[in-house]
Amino acid sequence: MEIPFPLDVLPPSHIAVEHGAVTKISTLIPQLQEEYDVAGTCSLCLKPILSISELLRCHANETCKSHFHMRCLSKHALNAVDEYRTSLFPIQGQCPKCGVVYLWGDLIRDQRILLAVNKFNSSSTLFNMIPRGKLIKM
Repeated sequence: MEIPFPLDVLPPSHIAVEHGAVTKISTLIPQLQEEYDVAGTCSLCLKPILSISELLRCHANETCKSHFHMRCLSKHALNAVDEYRTSLFPIQGQCPKCGVVYLWGDLIRDQRILLAVNKFNSSSTLFNMIPRGKLIKM
């Protein structure tokens, strides 16, 4: 049974309203070491990214592949719209390297998948490595 949004309270513009059953999506985890990279350095502060839990990566453009600390990218996006003093995380932003616009939620969703892949690889040589490119969803 669907419960509609009240007519006087519409969802925010960045929230997509979908109908139907929720479908489970699985992610294909790469198995070969050459399909992985190390986190490297933040493209904004140029300091090392020490943990996947603090990593966000640009996925809006397959050729960019920039890595950022979550805090650095958040601050950059919030400063761009003069909301750094009033907000913790942006709704959207623009990659400082390639200029493509992203939704913050999409970056967090990618990070959660990276954390799950890392947990899966915890007993292998691929632990703390990051799959290259977008992961295949089935």
